[in-house]
Amino acid sequence: MKICPFRSENARDVSNLIRKTLSESNRKYYPKSVIKFLSDEYSSEHIKNLSKKIDFFIALDGKKIVGVVGLEKNYISSVFVLPKFQKKGVGKDLMKHVEKKAQTCGHKKVNLNSSINALDFYKKIGYELGNKVEEENYGITYEMSKRL
Repeated sequence: MKICPFRSENARDVSNLIRKTLSESNRKYYPKSVIKFLSDEYSSEHIKNLSKKIDFFIALDGKKIVGVVGLEKNYISSVFVLPKFQKKGVGKDLMKHVEKKAQTCGHKKVNLNSSINALDFYKKIGYELGNKVEEENYGITYEMSKRL
């Protein structure tokens, strides 16, 4: 497993990874309208545009992209791991990578919004539960934070 910075030529593979993860892992917890909104939002073009302000990192298994995470200052976003690679340490490695980067940039705390299905994962790696957030397009998420 190798973690590398995102490059614009990765956008299509990252978009496909996110859409697959949404349709397989998140669909049990969210209405179709939320899954559709998020799938549409994570187009290749949108990911390329986001990468101009967010540092994205990808996890590689050989040459295959199996995970992605974004970091903007001390806010972690877009954490997705292909369903087949979940519970195998990929997400944990991605999170360690961005936490270390945030710490190197002088941040003492990181924040994120967790999907319902990822709550236990974040709790296991030391994140504290904050407020429940409910938005029409994004469904229910939970604010979480971790001291570095």
